[in-house]
Amino acid sequence: MSILNWTRSQWEHRGDVSPKRNDAISILDEVKEGGRFPCFAYGYVLASQLKVSGFKSRVIYLKNKDIATSMQGGGHVATEVFIDDLQKWVFVDAQFNIMPFLNNVPLNAVELQNAIRTDFDKLEFRSLGKIDKMTYINFVQPYLFYFDCSFDQREDVITERNTVNGKRSLMLVPLGAENPTFMLVWNSKIDYCVYTNSISDFYAKPD
Repeated sequence: MSILNWTRSQWEHRGDVSPKRNDAISILDEVKEGGRFPCFAYGYVLASQLKVSGFKSRVIYLKNKDIATSMQGGGHVATEVFIDDLQKWVFVDAQFNIMPFLNNVPLNAVELQNAIRTDFDKLEFRSLGKIDKMTYINFVQPYLFYFDCSFDQREDVITERNTVNGKRSLMLVPLGAENPTFMLVWNSKIDYCVYTNSISDFYAKPD
């Protein structure tokens, strides 16, 4: 929780400015000069700080159901960290400085999605800052539909990044949903993913 809180304290969110580079050192250098950045910058910095502290971590991209047709929003970026004692991935959102729990067990992104729907009253969010449960749920719930993350989570890679069948990311797609291939709000193709319906594959133990 202290690493999460530290990351959130570095700058105030600004959604319309991107850092020059997507590595933690570069982002924090810009922050020292007054830079203020969106959710994905929090995700990169938190993942990096967790790695430095000895954890396995990854940046996770959340996308809404209507990304191919909607100009409203489109996605959010957070972090997941593998907790050895629990042998599971756990969702942490540095922009909002929160970690979700159900029955004192921290949740991954899919478990958060399910808990909002089936265990709303028992769902809690822990933080070293201020929390407004409904405000966060109203924000994040639309984005808890498609999830993707890069196969290669290294920073500052000099050699070519590792891929699978030429694709750089794994996307978890709900059963019965179409594999998304376009994001209207960013006018961009989604042609970089291996698609899966398997939660166990998406949440496999890290190497």
